[in-house]
Amino acid sequence: MSEEACRSYLIRVLHPQCLNCPYCRSSRRRLARRNKHYDSYRCNDCGRYYSAYTRTMLAKTRQSATKLVLLLRGIAKGESTNKLAAELELNYGWVLELRHRVQHHCLLSLPGQVMQGHTFEVDELYQNAGEKR
Repeated sequence: MSEEACRSYLIRVLHPQCLNCPYCRSSRRRLARRNKHYDSYRCNDCGRYYSAYTRTMLAKTRQSATKLVLLLRGIAKGESTNKLAAELELNYGWVLELRHRVQHHCLLSLPGQVMQGHTFEVDELYQNAGEKR
């Protein structure tokens, strides 16, 4: 996993249409600053600074894109916060806060209405719990 590949993946996920100014939605921007892990842009229309993480669940994040992708992957797999923090050598409190942000974002994106007029099929779930004695 290269840093550039992870950075472009995060931009694709966070901004599916395209990376626009989060304040005025303009696509006209110029590179303002190259930081260690991400680039900052300045909007040509409103003049405000922003990055790919501004106004997203990763706002005010100072981690590399590789660590962020690994964190999101671990959260999606259901790994414990303690394990993620230890493996990536990050602060437990910060990893927990990020997990809460991701969970809140997922909760907000849930459908709010019951789907009417659709037929759903439910299959049985079989789980082998071991041999019976």
